[in-house]
Amino acid sequence: MLCVCAGLYDVFCAGLYNSISLEQGIIWQRLQLNIIGFVSVFFVWFINGFTEQKSKLIIKLSTIWFLIILIASFLVNPGLSLSLLKPAIKHVSFFSIFNITYYECEMGIVYIVETLSILVLYLYLLVISIRYYLKSRSRIFLVFICSLAVFFFGVANDILVGLQVYSFIYVSEYAYFSIIMAMAYILLSKFVGVQIAYEELNNKLELKVEERTEENEKLQDKLHQSEKMAAVGQLAGGVAHEINNPMTIILGYAQIVLKRIKPEDPLSKPLLAIEKEAIRCKKLIENLLTFSRASKMVKQTGDVNKAIKEAVALIEPQAKVKNTGIVVNYADKLPDIMIDVNQIQQIIINLCNNAMDAMPAGGTIKIETAQDDKFVKIAVSDNGSGISDENKKKLFEPFFTTKEVGKGTGLGLSICYELANKHGGDISVESEVGKGTTFMVRLPK
Repeated sequence: MLCVCAGLYDVFCAGLYNSISLEQGIIWQRLQLNIIGFVSVFFVWFINGFTEQKSKLIIKLSTIWFLIILIASFLVNPGLSLSLLKPAIKHVSFFSIFNITYYECEMGIVYIVETLSILVLYLYLLVISIRYYLKSRSRIFLVFICSLAVFFFGVANDILVGLQVYSFIYVSEYAYFSIIMAMAYILLSKFVGVQIAYEELNNKLELKVEERTEENEKLQDKLHQSEKMAAVGQLAGGVAHEINNPMTIILGYAQIVLKRIKPEDPLSKPLLAIEKEAIRCKKLIENLLTFSRASKMVKQTGDVNKAIKEAVALIEPQAKVKNTGIVVNYADKLPDIMIDVNQIQQIIINLCNNAMDAMPAGGTIKIETAQDDKFVKIAVSDNGSGISDENKKKLFEPFFTTKEVGKGTGLGLSICYELANKHGGDISVESEVGKGTTFMVRLPK
C-alpha cells in the first residue's frame, strides 16, 4: 500500500510539472498534498512493525489526524487550503539546459499544518529507527536509516518550497524512490533470513524426527525384549521347578553311593561324572530360577561401591589365574540406593566373567561408578575382541551365546538384563570389534 501511494504521489507530481494553467496545477497540487497523508500513515505502520514497537497508538493517532486534515481540506474555505487567488507559479532552470514552469497555489493553514505534522512525524520515525539500529546492530537496517534521513531532508525541502522560502523544484518524490528501494532491500533480506531460518528449522525438525524414530524403535525393541523375556522366564521357571526335584534326588543318591564305594571301584568314575554334571545342572537350574524371577528380591538401602568391592574380591583370584587385571574407579559421594546387594553383585560377576572370556590372552577389566540426576551408573569395560553389530542385537536374548558348546549357557547377560529391570533400571552395551566392550548398568536413585 505504501508503494502504491508513493507511486500515485509521483504521478501527481508529474501532472503538476506538466500543467499548463493554474486550474490544472491546483488539481494536481491538491491530489499531491492529500496523498501524502496516506503515504505517512502506511510509512508509520511499516516502521512500527519492523522496529517491533509494542504500542500501536502512534498508528491510530496519525491515521485519525490525517483523516481530519483530508476532510478539512474539502470543507474549509479555499483560502485556508488552496485558492486560485494565491498563485505561486514557479520557473526552474537546470544549468540553462532544461527549464520547467509549473503552476500551483500557496498553501493555506490546513496544508501548512499537514506538512509540519509530516516533518515532526518523520523525525520521530528517524529517531525510533536509529534506536532500533543501536539495539539490533542490523547493517541491513542501516541502509534504511540513510534513506530515511535523505527522505526527511527531502520533505523539509518541500515544506520550504511550499512556504515560498525559495523557488525550487520539489525533491521528496525522488527521495521516495530511495526509501522504497531501501524498504524493498530490507524486506528481501528479511525474507531471505526467514527462509534460511525456516530451512534450518526444517533440518532440525527432520533430525528430531529421525532421533524420535530411533528412540521409538529402541523402545519397541526393549518392549519386545521384555515381552520375550517374560514369556521365556515363565517357561524357564516352570521347567526349572520340574527339573530341580529329580536333579536333587539324582545328586543325592550319587553322593550317597560315592561314600559307600572305594575310589578304586570301577563304578567310582561314572558316579563322579554323574555328581559333577548334576552339580552343573543344579547351577543351571539356579540361573533359570533367577532369570524366571522365581528367586525373591530383598531390597534394602545399600552402597553400590561397597557391593562392587565385595564382588571384585570374589572374582580377583580367578582374574589373576587368567592374567587379567581389574581396575576400579569409584565415584565420590555416591548416594545409597534401594538395591538387592546379592543381585547387583551377580550382575558384576557375570559381566566380569564375560569380559575375561572375551580376553583369552589376558587384559584389563575397568569398573567405574558415576551418577547423574536420576541414576547411579556402573560401567564395566574390557579391551577384548569386541562384539559385532549383528550379535549386539541378540546379546540379551536368553540362551544366545557366541561361546563354544559346553562353555556357556547363554543366560549370563539375560540374567543381568532381568536383574537390572527388576531394579527399575536398564543395561546397555557399546562395543567395537577388535577394540573392546563397555556394559553400562543404570540403577534409579
